[in-house]
Amino acid sequence: MENSALDKVFTEIVRTITVPVYMALKDLHDAIQVVMGWDGSHLWHFTDKKRDGVIYELPHKDGNEFGFSRQLKIDASKFTLEKAFPFRGSKLYYEYDFGDGWMHTIKLNRFI
Repeated sequence: MENSALDKVFTEIVRTITVPVYMALKDLHDAIQVVMGWDGSHLWHFTDKKRDGVIYELPHKDGNEFGFSRQLKIDASKFTLEKAFPFRGSKLYYEYDFGDGWMHTIKLNRFI
């Protein structure tokens, strides 16, 4: 079960969803889009900024695999929730709309 909380807003916005552990982070992005009522029109990525700063995103279509950042980047379509959330309480951060910087804290509540 994943918990998505939109950070730095006046009124706390929380969504709790149940997803399979074999789901890729790209699929979790798609699920977040649905539960937040968004249409996927902005750039996004996941990061474990509190751990080692890895970024999980899709490779860019322009041939530049992941952009210009020196941070380690991993393909979000190939990285599963099982790897991203190795234990109960694990967290990732999901940024959507880089212009506005909507940051979400994603936390594993429990395995079912």
